[in-house]
Amino acid sequence: MDMKSYLQQATPQQREQLATEVDSSVGYFYMIAGGHRRPGTALCKALVAHEPRLSLRELRPDVWVGVQPKPTP
Repeated sequence: MDMKSYLQQATPQQREQLATEVDSSVGYFYMIAGGHRRPGTALCKALVAHEPRLSLRELRPDVWVGVQPKPTP
């Protein structure tokens, strides 16, 4: 899942909780979703560790070209 899809599906509380857990902000998540910013590799790894619906490949396809996204149930 990419950040745009995550933001559409997550509740405001879930967004805030994830931002707190990865030491970021919901505003930054919206910049990522809109293509205005790209998350660094450390942030991508933290996001995926705390929110398994997100995938490294979909967050940064330029970095993780060979990483396959997790199948969605």
